[in-house]
Amino acid sequence: LHLVYPTLAILSLAFATVLLLLDLWTLLTWTYRQRHCEVLEITPGADDAGVGGVGVGGAGLNYRHPLVGLPSRATFVWFLGVLRLGWQRPLEFTDFGKLPKEEESRFQYERFFRQYLETQACCSKSYQVGWEVRSPSLWKVFAKTYWRQMAAGGVLKLLGDAVNVVGPLAIALIVSYVSEVQDGSLKQQGVIVRQLYYVGWREAVKNGWVVAVVALVAALAQSTLSQASTHLVAMEGIHVKAALQAMVYRKALRLACSAPIDPPEELQDKATPQAAKSATQGALPNSARGAVQNGVRGAVPGSARGAVDTGAVINLSSEDADNVMTFFMHCHYTWAIPLKVGVIMVLLWVQLGLAAVAAAVVGILLLTPLQFILCKKIAAVNK
Repeated sequence: LHLVYPTLAILSLAFATVLLLLDLWTLLTWTYRQRHCEVLEITPGADDAGVGGVGVGGAGLNYRHPLVGLPSRATFVWFLGVLRLGWQRPLEFTDFGKLPKEEESRFQYERFFRQYLETQACCSKSYQVGWEVRSPSLWKVFAKTYWRQMAAGGVLKLLGDAVNVVGPLAIALIVSYVSEVQDGSLKQQGVIVRQLYYVGWREAVKNGWVVAVVALVAALAQSTLSQASTHLVAMEGIHVKAALQAMVYRKALRLACSAPIDPPEELQDKATPQAAKSATQGALPNSARGAVQNGVRGAVPGSARGAVDTGAVINLSSEDADNVMTFFMHCHYTWAIPLKVGVIMVLLWVQLGLAAVAAAVVGILLLTPLQFILCKKIAAVNK
């Protein structure tokens, strides 16, 4: 054991840690599928021939991301069949096949609504013990429903940003290696030994070829991790949009279809109040005439109290749901960008000194307001 170089022990420990993390990820994924196996059976039809059915052996199922292994998920190899078909001819809607039941709107709605009911029950218990009455918080429902995939996306985002720093550092080491080779100073530093010698990290980092391979692997890893993180958060954003739209649709079906109507302006200008009253009652529905007869403007029976404007319902199901989906897709940038800027500042200070850090800070202070103004203009144009 005393002949084993410490670097090999560190590499073995790192490799074993990676294998342990993969095993834990596989176990958690299998446990999650077993817990939600009952909710998957939501499509009508016993032969799985309906929309969203997987069929025997996954026939007609092209979106296989939830069903494939980790290497295929990381590299998106499962999508090569669709890409090959698109290269041969233009794709049609039927070429995309069916969706897994986990990706159906009804499954996402039931998944979200279950957590909503649990949060609502907690609020009811708080009211029973004498606490302040509170409505269920959607943020808590979001956190309970989507925290697993969002946390996995955040970890992948962190790893991708960390690996992204390897490229600039590797370029500096490669340039230093090429300069030493051209100057001939690298040969003068060589030492001849007559026993077995294990190469350590310091010697490996000084070799330009090793650093070039490390830079290539880091670039591939950064692309893989970044795409995996983007895919996870994008899919969760689509899931929450589908769930919110289904919730709004469910609520809209439970609202009243009628509301009190104010009398027209031409009727308000009548000479006699009695004529205006009779004309107003003729314009109102039968369920709301009693409220006007009692002289209470705006007081309507229970069937009309919950009426909501159609435009508000449309905004909730389209614009607001899109905004929540966009937030899910970009929420990790709120902590990733400041962290990345801080790491870059530290590297600038180590490599170039305080002058480079001061110049970078001035550039950020000048470009941030300009970026904010441009974003406001783009948002105004999109509206």
